[in-house]
Amino acid sequence: MTLVIPVVNVRGQYNHLITRMFSELGVKSELISMETTLEDLRRMNIDALVAGGGPQRVQEALKQGTLGNLPALLKDADVPILCICVTHQLLAFVYGGESGPAPAPEFGPVEVIVDEEDAILSGMGPTFVAWLSHNDEVTRLPSGFLALAHSKNCRVQAMKHEYRKIYGVQFHPEVSHTVKGKLVFRNFLNMVMR
Repeated sequence: MTLVIPVVNVRGQYNHLITRMFSELGVKSELISMETTLEDLRRMNIDALVAGGGPQRVQEALKQGTLGNLPALLKDADVPILCICVTHQLLAFVYGGESGPAPAPEFGPVEVIVDEEDAILSGMGPTFVAWLSHNDEVTRLPSGFLALAHSKNCRVQAMKHEYRKIYGVQFHPEVSHTVKGKLVFRNFLNMVMR
């Protein structure tokens, strides 16, 4: 059976690479709009949901209403979820945490230190080099979430919900510059199939 995992297109330059990564792993994946509703997802009979990165800043985008139904999808979709970059920050906000300007924005290759080798980071090693591109970051974890990794300048490079299969990563596992980035997607698929 082929898994169906759409990727919410948050207009980031790497969103198409996520669908390509899933296709290489044998998953049916396509970009979907931020206007997609929960009812739309149910009709699509999805197995999981991924939200990519984008140029938005969470607080401004929420005020301007430019994120469509994405906040509701992250809160209410009853499937495993993986959020990348800006949607990692949005995920924290939606669940009661905070995101805001990073004291030291990160761009380019950054060493990520694994604090908790949870399933999503399984096999990534104690440290790995990842591609970062962010001015904002998660500044306070939401209740019920655990931090899994950090970097020299960013306290929450990866996080997970304590009980649900919901994950966020600040880095971009979909780009070739992230060492073993494909493994993050394989790990996510393993959790989806459990």
